[in-house]
Amino acid sequence: ILTSYGVLSAQSVLTIQNFTLDVQGQLTGANDVVVGGATGNAAGLVLRASTPTEAYNFSSLVVQTTGTLKLVPYNDGDNGDYNNDAPIELTVGTMTVASGGVVHSDALGYTGTNVNGNGPGGGQSGSMPEGYLRGSGGGYGGKGGDGIDHLNTVYVGGSQYGQPAYANDLGSAGGAGIVNNEWHPGANGGGAIHLTVNEALTVDGRLSANGQNGTGGNIGTGNGGSGGGSGGSLQIVAQSLAGSGLIAANGGSATHGGGGGGGRIVVAFGNFSYTGKFQAHGGIGYNNGEDGTIYGLILPRSATLNLIGLDWRE
Repeated sequence: ILTSYGVLSAQSVLTIQNFTLDVQGQLTGANDVVVGGATGNAAGLVLRASTPTEAYNFSSLVVQTTGTLKLVPYNDGDNGDYNNDAPIELTVGTMTVASGGVVHSDALGYTGTNVNGNGPGGGQSGSMPEGYLRGSGGGYGGKGGDGIDHLNTVYVGGSQYGQPAYANDLGSAGGAGIVNNEWHPGANGGGAIHLTVNEALTVDGRLSANGQNGTGGNIGTGNGGSGGGSGGSLQIVAQSLAGSGLIAANGGSATHGGGGGGGRIVVAFGNFSYTGKFQAHGGIGYNNGEDGTIYGLILPRSATLNLIGLDWRE
C-alpha cells in the first residue's frame, strides 16, 4: 500500500498494478488511469472527498479484472448534523469496469456504534447488557428491518429519508446487538457516489454502494446480533451506458438483527444498451429491510428531464 499525503503529481498515464495507491491528499497530473490488469495480483486506487465540493476529473478510467477503485464520500464527522456531508464527485470522459473489476463505496456511509446507528435513518439498539438483543437495520431508500430483545422490546428499523429522484445521501448504520453479553456494533451504511461520464460508460464488473452486513448470532447459545447498514447512493450520468455487470446499492444483511434498507440509484443516459442488473434490495435479517429506489432518466434534449420506467432486470 502506497499512501499519499499532500500532493501527488503523477504522469499523464497512471497505471496501478500489483499495489494499492491510497490518496489521502491531492492527485494531480493524471489524465488516463488504469487500475489492475487482466490477470495477476490485485491492485487498488482509493480516492477520498476531502471537502463537500471536491471533484476528481480524468480523461479516461479503466478498472481491469484485478482492479478495485474505492470511492470515499465526504463526512465531516458531526453525527448530530448530516447536512454538510456529500457524495464523492468523479467526472471522466470514458470509463470501463471490466468483468471482475470493482468500483465501490461499500460500507463507507455513516458508521455503527455500540448504541443506535449514526445517520438520519440509523437503526436502534438498547442499553441492557444481559440477554440478547437484535439491533434494527439502518434505513435510507427503504426502511430498515425491526429488531427485538429477550424482553420482546421492539427496536424499530431506521426510517427512509431523501427523495427517490435524488441520490445524494450517505446510507445509515444499523443498531448494535448483544450476543452472550457481548456488544456487536451496528453495521455501516453504504457511501455515496456521483459519477459523470461525458461519453461511454461500460460496466461489466460491479459498481456499488452497498451497506455492510450485521454481525453476531450462532455464538454459543446467543441469538442476538447487530442490524445491517442501509444501502447508499449512486448517481450515474452517462452519454451511453453499456455492459452486463451489476450496479447496486443494497442494504446489508444480518444473521439475527434487522436487515438494512436498500439505497437509492439514479441513472441518466442518452443511449442505453446495458444488459446487466440494477439492485437496491433490502437486506435479509430477523426482519428484512425494505427495498430502496431506482430511477432512470433520459438525458434531456431540452431543459426538461423526462422520467421513464425501465426494465431493471432484477
